[in-house]
Amino acid sequence: MGGIGRDGGISGHSAARAAAARGGVWQAQAMARTLGVDLVRARLAGCLDEERSRRLITSCARCPELAECMAFVGAPPRNAQAAPAFCPLADIFEMLLELPGCPR
Repeated sequence: MGGIGRDGGISGHSAARAAAARGGVWQAQAMARTLGVDLVRARLAGCLDEERSRRLITSCARCPELAECMAFVGAPPRNAQAAPAFCPLADIFEMLLELPGCPR
């Protein structure tokens, strides 16, 4: 069972969910940077709505292609012009790349 532990710390499911969310944020940011997209600026400019932002984080946290993704974002810069085909969120990254006026 998750929640607040007796010592005031996060325990169980809550800690696991928090760790997964942090990993999801990191992975989404890493993919975006590799593609030349600034997620924070895109969000502030209205190019990325709350629903898609949430989807990026939760989907990246549960990504079945994590090893492939880490290899992709960890490779030397290669001016990637599109999200990789294995990425379940390629549609969002493509939308951000193609949307006129979206900050990079």
